[in-house]
Amino acid sequence: MREERLDQPHPIPTDIAADNALEQRLIRALEMAPEPLIPSGFAARIASQLPAPRPLSVTSTRYGQNALRISMVALPIVLVAVASHAANNTTVGVALQWTLCAQFAGLAIWLGTQRTGLR
Repeated sequence: MREERLDQPHPIPTDIAADNALEQRLIRALEMAPEPLIPSGFAARIASQLPAPRPLSVTSTRYGQNALRISMVALPIVLVAVASHAANNTTVGVALQWTLCAQFAGLAIWLGTQRTGLR
């Protein structure tokens, strides 16, 4: 590297027309959209590198149906247990009994309207 003094100003290019032409060429080059070139067989090569798809499970679990049936058995047991105690004399006990009855009726209606044989 050669030694340059900092107190001396650098020469400023005076050829403004050449600078403008260079700037215009740069702008045109940047504004041109490149043409994408995709080699033939590219998709097939990428697809061959993917792992084989796993088989899907076709069996239904029916967790909701099982929970519904367990609830239909458990709710009357809990209702009889609550009714047999002295809780029916309080407001909370009566509200609990009515809530359990409403849940039991809702589950019975839901279970009665399900169409399980059409799937």
